[in-house]
Amino acid sequence: MIFPIKKINSFDVYRDGGSVSVSFTSYFKRSYVLLFKINDQLINHEIVYDGYKSANLEIYVATYYKSKVTGKKYPKSIKSEKKISWSKARRILRRLSKYQPQLSTDDKESYESMVSFAARDGSSGNS
Repeated sequence: MIFPIKKINSFDVYRDGGSVSVSFTSYFKRSYVLLFKINDQLINHEIVYDGYKSANLEIYVATYYKSKVTGKKYPKSIKSEKKISWSKARRILRRLSKYQPQLSTDDKESYESMVSFAARDGSSGNS
């Protein structure tokens, strides 16, 4: 379950050929990353990119650890990651839509691209 969303942190394109993500924060010390992993295939000795193979949700819970030596507390995050359905990805993107007017032009394009791919279950529509 995703708690009420506080803000969008960033949109990112990865250097793996085009995986994309949006990170956002809830009000309950949790941060999330909705990640679409690129679908790359080797065809005739060439890497071909065709949409996204999966939607994943990374969850970061803010916590701390206490040094056994100094007794000081230091921040840390506990990360969990799970593959989610394209339907759930669409629901998350719909919840993020209310933040769209505040996005930069580039981030709006990234958001619209993620919505479009999620609507086609990650398919580029070229196959």
